[in-house]
Amino acid sequence: MFIQYDVSNFDSTKKGKTKMLNIGKAAVLGAGTMGAGIAAHLANAGVPTILLDIAPKELTPEEEKKSLPLDSPVVRNRIANAGYNGLQKARPAAYMAFF
Repeated sequence: MFIQYDVSNFDSTKKGKTKMLNIGKAAVLGAGTMGAGIAAHLANAGVPTILLDIAPKELTPEEEKKSLPLDSPVVRNRIANAGYNGLQKARPAAYMAFF
């Protein structure tokens, strides 16, 4: 996970005083259960977040039946979508939607 934050006001020489760091943006590598959950929590906190994962190297039998190519968005996003669908079932919910 990569997090960019502003340390311009951070002074580590003052003992006993803690200052908050402002996180500007984050990138999470791996859209599995843990990565998707971390990305969801960062996004819920208002942090612009990018979730990255590897692209599949083989088609599933269902994708082969549909004649989808490896570069199809449906195939390339399979892992991230599986993580997202798992988060929808999580209790307590790992993310919130605001409408």
